[in-house]
Amino acid sequence: MTTDHQRSPGKGPAKGSRTRLSSDERRDKIVEAAREVFVKYGLAGARTRDIAEAAGVNEALLYRHFRSKEELFEVAVVGPLEDATAWLVQVLPGPEDDLSEETVHQRMRQHMLNTIRAMDEVAPLLGVMLFSDEVTASTFYKERVEPHLAELKRILELNLPHWRHRDFDPELVIQAAFGAAWFRAINARFTGRPLDFEVEADQLTALVLDGLQLREQ
Repeated sequence: MTTDHQRSPGKGPAKGSRTRLSSDERRDKIVEAAREVFVKYGLAGARTRDIAEAAGVNEALLYRHFRSKEELFEVAVVGPLEDATAWLVQVLPGPEDDLSEETVHQRMRQHMLNTIRAMDEVAPLLGVMLFSDEVTASTFYKERVEPHLAELKRILELNLPHWRHRDFDPELVIQAAFGAAWFRAINARFTGRPLDFEVEADQLTALVLDGLQLREQ
């Protein structure tokens, strides 16, 4: 019987052998596994035992990297969501004088393109967060989502004097656009139909601006 150390060179590692990972690589693998488990079971239903098994480690090793399931949730779910919303605010254009209809369209389209791309990455995580226990969800929404929407509303209101538009509620429009992008990303995930970001941006932009733009009679 041939033992592992007697195997001839060139045949690759022995069956069942594992590549040794660095501490950072192991941590990243745990975070990735935790994200999948949280998406599947939510915060309340996820168990550290399941996360450890999905990551290919034991619970003792998992707790060497993370003190609790809640800390792991913060890193695996809340962190990426916060990064995505912060990025969306950073790439928003500021107000300019004498905005043309074409410029307004370009700005709205770019924002919708950025939003749908971000949602494609984090939509399942946002669902997990908002449909977890009520206290956690409420805190997250008030501290992470609401400020982002408020910043979008502020920038939209700064631009309002510079283009011809119908009277509308900026808060309603911001929430509707944000929600539409999120739902489209969720729909794509559950139906298995990938998003065409460019087409989505065109259609969502038309959906918003066709209703807001003030047309000549």
